[in-house]
Amino acid sequence: MKFNKGSTLIETILYGFLLFSFLIIVAQLIASVLDLQKESASTSLSSQDAMFIIKKLTNEIYQADNIQVPANPGDVASDISLEQAGQTHDFFLSGSNLFYNNGIVSGKLNGYGTALNSFTVRRIGNITGKPAVKIEFELQSLILEAGEARTANYALTASLR
Repeated sequence: MKFNKGSTLIETILYGFLLFSFLIIVAQLIASVLDLQKESASTSLSSQDAMFIIKKLTNEIYQADNIQVPANPGDVASDISLEQAGQTHDFFLSGSNLFYNNGIVSGKLNGYGTALNSFTVRRIGNITGKPAVKIEFELQSLILEAGEARTANYALTASLR
């Protein structure tokens, strides 16, 4: 009895097809895991920046003695200027970045992975009450998800203590 070692052409093609199919499935799994990681990083950056901006604004407003800009109830501005112990604290949009300046310390409030598309401040309340503002901003992640940037709108209302 004679035994042939090796494989036939049909077996080789079949094994190659199975191996190729397995590699395609593994590549798709790896790609979906990487997309999910990218989406998670984008969401995390945006929410961290938004929470930091909201906390910084509310803390500064609570500690302020007066809201200088916008000056009157109903006024709308693209920046906010606060007075605290005789010192002015400004928040303003420059390009796609939100900046803070108090004469001593200044800096960008949003991170390098996000951009602000809009920043509006509306003075609310009445003339005899405590000054209050409603602040709205749109934050955009610079990390693209499926070819598009993630944007989210945020709003906060704060008044002097």
